[in-house]
Amino acid sequence: MNVTLIGLFGGLFFSLLGYAAYYFHFTEVGPGLTISMWMSEEFEPTALGEWISVFLNGILGIGAAFLYRVLFIRFKGPTAGVFYGVILWVIIFQFISPLFPAIKGILSMSFHSIVTTLCLYIVFGLFVGYSVSFDYHERLKSEELSKKEELW
Repeated sequence: MNVTLIGLFGGLFFSLLGYAAYYFHFTEVGPGLTISMWMSEEFEPTALGEWISVFLNGILGIGAAFLYRVLFIRFKGPTAGVFYGVILWVIIFQFISPLFPAIKGILSMSFHSIVTTLCLYIVFGLFVGYSVSFDYHERLKSEELSKKEELW
């Protein structure tokens, strides 16, 4: 349950940050990217499309949190989360971009868009990774304590 909440909150929060960055022209890639992946190349998401994409990104954040739990749960500290954020960014903007014409590849993005989106993905990965890992290790500690109490 905690992984679901972490993923949902992380997806919503960082998608909202991405929308703010897009609104203030720090990046040319907004959360509407999620909807535009399934639309034609000429599709330009409206404000409603951006908000729908924010909520879709919240749902996708749940999947990203469970993926982190499966792949990196044993790691402590921030390094695995940062690495996970970079991996997600590379997968979306390098490997998925050829499949969907609406997504610009890394080479066709401006420097500011690259830096902004990379930072957002890194901080998302850090948030999800650190939160999921912390929850997992705290549960392990509480289980060990309960086993010790049973022995006494």
